[in-house]
Amino acid sequence: MPPIELIEKRTRNSKTHHLGGNKYSWDGIIGSVHYKDNPKDEAEQWKEIDNVFEPALPPWGWQMLKAGYHIRVKEDFTAGQIIELEKQGETVQFQPMALEWTNDLDMIQPISMPQGASPV
Repeated sequence: MPPIELIEKRTRNSKTHHLGGNKYSWDGIIGSVHYKDNPKDEAEQWKEIDNVFEPALPPWGWQMLKAGYHIRVKEDFTAGQIIELEKQGETVQFQPMALEWTNDLDMIQPISMPQGASPV
């Protein structure tokens, strides 16, 4: 008989499997493998984290929604704020800027500009 995960035994960072009879296995992970939409809700079951990006509605190009947070990204790196991170109703948006440094003469010099990359 293949191992069967006991969903009700999930925690943020562990899984418990029934191996048959009186045998069980417990897998503990340092990082999170499960999430809740409302971490304070003890009745809500833990769900599997799935960090796959899926197509999103405009103005966003891609989104990842199956974790303890949501991320949305635009495909056009010249579109200003191109990344949005949302967690528990709060959002932060990011806009890539030039990487610069200030030299000994107190002059700002560019090192690199943001550029898009084609998906593989």
